[in-house]
Amino acid sequence: MNKQQIYSKEYRQRNKRTYNGWLTKVYGRMRKSAKDRKMGIPNFSKDELWDWIDKKKFEKLFNNWLKSNCEKNLVPSINRLNDYKSYTLDNIELITWEENNKLGSKSVKTQELVHSKLGGIAKKIFSKPVVKSDLNNKVLAIYPSAREAARQNNTSGSAISHVCRGEKHTHHKLKWNYYENK
Repeated sequence: MNKQQIYSKEYRQRNKRTYNGWLTKVYGRMRKSAKDRKMGIPNFSKDELWDWIDKKKFEKLFNNWLKSNCEKNLVPSINRLNDYKSYTLDNIELITWEENNKLGSKSVKTQELVHSKLGGIAKKIFSKPVVKSDLNNKVLAIYPSAREAARQNNTSGSAISHVCRGEKHTHHKLKWNYYENK
């Protein structure tokens, strides 16, 4: 990288850690996301978004994010309350990225999209049944997939898969294994 590229990269890194840098990035992503989803772009300006934001809550979220050395899960994020509507001031809330991500993976719209793309045949081909056991190996339940096990246990499907693959020993003090039909 030349000097100009290095300076530009450092400037972007410094700027995103300011209120205005965060606001500019979030507002731009909202506009792009709405366009990608073929929804109307936000019906408010960047300045109107800033006026809408609860400053005490924002400062708390923003400062926690900075104190964590900008950990992705803690960055302030704008969530749409209704996934079927675009970004409007009455359809958004300020939360952390982690909270927004969890809500997004559990949303009805996301589940409908996954089911419409995969369909029943693909799910049967790609999904592996998962067994949930206690620490004494007593079988507690069998699920058609790690994702379904996660939904029904209000946890992470990837964490369950890590245990099934032997990358972790337990998750939430439970054992998880792929069901083997012998």
